[in-house]
Amino acid sequence: MAANPYDFSFSLRKEFHKKVLIIIYIALLIFVFMNLVLKFLMFPVRISSEAMKPEFPENSFVFIAPNYSSWQIPIFDKTLERGSVVYVNPEVEEELPFYKRAVNFFVEFFTFQQYQAFKTENEISGNPSVRRVVGLPGDSVYMKDYVLYIKPAGEQHYLTEFELTPRMYETIELTKGKNLRNVGIPAQLDEIVLGDDEYFLLADDRTSSVDSRIYGPVSKDRIGGKAFLRYFPLSSFSTL
Repeated sequence: MAANPYDFSFSLRKEFHKKVLIIIYIALLIFVFMNLVLKFLMFPVRISSEAMKPEFPENSFVFIAPNYSSWQIPIFDKTLERGSVVYVNPEVEEELPFYKRAVNFFVEFFTFQQYQAFKTENEISGNPSVRRVVGLPGDSVYMKDYVLYIKPAGEQHYLTEFELTPRMYETIELTKGKNLRNVGIPAQLDEIVLGDDEYFLLADDRTSSVDSRIYGPVSKDRIGGKAFLRYFPLSSFSTL
């Protein structure tokens, strides 16, 4: 059997250990760099439901720019406009044990934040979601036949969401005359006035998706970020 040169040469063993340490350091640097990017610059999100059809079919992927408003940086506030697609944090987050948070951290990192080993079970308030900003702070809003009517602060007249939104989008609604009693998600909504830090968020599929019609207006600190790039499917690659 041929002798292993590492068994006899201290210098070769030292050189080998040095290479192993360099590889470990590089891996750690990549790990730290990627986490800094995902934390402070952008992070990927998979839209796992049909709530944002037709623009975002199920299993679409988007990049989200984080919400910096809690750091007193006004950049996010300037880009959060009517029609923006945003990432919404759960209203009540389940406090996981340390070992589960640690497992989630590594699973999210190596899957680019697409999967978690441990998830919450509350479908209404316990899971993050992607929704569209339709009502802004100070707006008066009401809904009729799945269309939101808006009177911006200081204005005298109501206009539809489509007349006020600079970015065009499509929604899915039930045809007029169809029985609405068994749908579960309201097509009508009485007038409400949004507070100084409240946003009215809607799904594009208005017939069966949970949004501000169910859980009410959302404060800005619950908005985790804004979608700025759709990168999958590749056929629909585009900025937002």
